[in-house]
Amino acid sequence: MRLTKPSNDQEALQALVTIIIAQDYSISVNDGGDWPVKRSTDIPEICEAASAVSEALLRLRGGDGATAGMIDLVFGNAPDELISDHTDNPAMTAIFDEFQRCFSRE
Repeated sequence: MRLTKPSNDQEALQALVTIIIAQDYSISVNDGGDWPVKRSTDIPEICEAASAVSEALLRLRGGDGATAGMIDLVFGNAPDELISDHTDNPAMTAIFDEFQRCFSRE
């Protein structure tokens, strides 16, 4: 997948969600109190819900519905710092690594 280098939080979020959806996960978004988006693959819907708050939690599920991991997002830092934490497993590490590679692209 070829993504351009994100220059702000919104572009970074779009790149991250695109990476996740391309790997056949669905995403639920927690805004700190509720889950306004559940098991979605709609990139604009996911990005809108996640960016409506300063911190959001993404829960990723595989095709079998099982939770694959979680990704914590914090907005307002440098775009490459959007991910503040993630589940420590091979699937989430692969997503994180692909996301970080976006910032080495010209």
